[in-house]
Amino acid sequence: CALPISFHPELIDIFEKRWASANDFQRTRGVLRMLGSIVADLWKRQSSLAGSQGLIHLSDMNLGNLDAITSQIKKLWGNGYDAVISADVSGNNSNAFKIDSNKQEYRKFNITQGVASAIMLGTFGSDGPKKGLNVQEIKLMVLKPDTYNHNSINGALDSLESEAHYLYYSEAANTKRYWFHTRPNINILINQAKGDVQPSSVEQEIINRIKFKENNFSHFKVLVAPSDDLPEQTRLSLVVAHPSLIVNADVVNGNLKPYIEKVASKRGNNERIYKNTILFLVATEIGINQLLLELKEYIACNKIRTDYASQLSQEQKNDLSEKIKELNGKVERSICVAYSLVVKAGAKGQIEALHIKQFKNTIESQFNDNILQLLKDEEWLLDGVGFGKLQELNLIPTIDNPVKVKDIYEAFLRYNDKPMLTNVQAIQNSLLRLCNGNQVAIATGQPGNWGKIVMGETPFGFDVTSPDFWLVDKSLYQPETPDVPKPVTPSVPYPAGGGSESPDEGNEVPTTTKEFKTVTISGKVDVANYSQVFTSFINPLMKNNVEISITIKGKTTTVAPLAENSQHFKIIKESASQLGLDFEVEE
Repeated sequence: CALPISFHPELIDIFEKRWASANDFQRTRGVLRMLGSIVADLWKRQSSLAGSQGLIHLSDMNLGNLDAITSQIKKLWGNGYDAVISADVSGNNSNAFKIDSNKQEYRKFNITQGVASAIMLGTFGSDGPKKGLNVQEIKLMVLKPDTYNHNSINGALDSLESEAHYLYYSEAANTKRYWFHTRPNINILINQAKGDVQPSSVEQEIINRIKFKENNFSHFKVLVAPSDDLPEQTRLSLVVAHPSLIVNADVVNGNLKPYIEKVASKRGNNERIYKNTILFLVATEIGINQLLLELKEYIACNKIRTDYASQLSQEQKNDLSEKIKELNGKVERSICVAYSLVVKAGAKGQIEALHIKQFKNTIESQFNDNILQLLKDEEWLLDGVGFGKLQELNLIPTIDNPVKVKDIYEAFLRYNDKPMLTNVQAIQNSLLRLCNGNQVAIATGQPGNWGKIVMGETPFGFDVTSPDFWLVDKSLYQPETPDVPKPVTPSVPYPAGGGSESPDEGNEVPTTTKEFKTVTISGKVDVANYSQVFTSFINPLMKNNVEISITIKGKTTTVAPLAENSQHFKIIKESASQLGLDFEVEE
């Protein structure tokens, strides 16, 4: 005779008490058909079953093989549960299967798949505070004698909480209840998606965000995560280090230190000429770690919003959008907190650092409001220089040693033992102030053959970048002696003693000054005379809305071939880009 088949009472109760509340559920024929399909499937899989078989438990079921049950679920509660079963409960691609596959004990007894099957069947028939199954009910349904410890079920539930897409749970009076829903659980999806976000994606998001705002920084040109083969920088430049180059415990070391040393001192294989134009903004380890966590969640939320757009309810979409907006604000501020160290390569190879301790909500306002002020407070950056500072830096002229003003300006760009200047006007205005204040004199010409020496006033056409102006000792200034007018001898009327008037009287032709709309100077200039272009043409026309168009053409030579990998080719290409000029090559 056939052996009796015994079902676990909780399995029978699922159908008779929970599912029976559905109006279209067939309480007799429907239940018998489903129980029969369970027995048939177990018979086929009997050789692979583990543990005691005294009772047929919910954990013995494989919903992927039980069309009689899954079709009833879809008929009574909607086709959406088909996606739930394949995603979380049964099948080689389900999250329950993946969890079991990663642990030997789970894999042997299919613990997570059994727990997920129990939750799926217990999802229906109750609402409100009794919706789904609690932990004790799940354990009662799936545990078998002489198999595994009940704590393994706790572990399986924890894994499902973090990985199942459609699992929901509530907690009241320290008791959790679990159920599935056709709408994805956003929190679980986000947690799972966070694990899929690659570090390189997060770092690139940081770079992109800062690059998007690089034109909003004051005084400095911003270079975000450039390579260490950086061309010459003739203006103030802020290098924002790559997010992977961080400061650990306030010590600049690891890969960051050699990067800073090379960028600050080298341009390719050659020594950098302008060594006092570059500052570095770098991230701290603590700050970057918090930023990475928030960015992972931000990227994950955006992925969920895109991938599950058709499955989310409008309420879920609104909640997700609000969460993304909130995370975006957090990320912007966390970038400020992360990049809180300003570094400068000083003289003799030492690395100097300033810690930022006050933070704004965006990186550009952080730099413009907090960092710039700190740089000025610490005298790393100056809006101008006085006589004392120039004297301290040995840039004040003596009688025998005049100083070219262009060399003074370039000294602040070239040598990193000096503070930085906010712009060319900082030194231009400072020298004019000293000249107007009778502290120094400004001359044109050459030493020993001065053209004009000015003090107490502004020299005509003064330009600190021109090689034609010198700072000279004020003792060389000689005030101009005003010309004494010669006495005027009265003219004798014509003719003397009366008579007719001069034959030309009344026939004078009025003189007129001819004015021109524009003046254009063009032609080829020898390279040796290029500096004269400014002093002879540009400077005199400075108040005439002068427009400058240039064409510079270089030809390849055996001494200096124009190869795309040559350093001077890279420099001129980068410089053209910085100045917004067209750059064309001819092959």
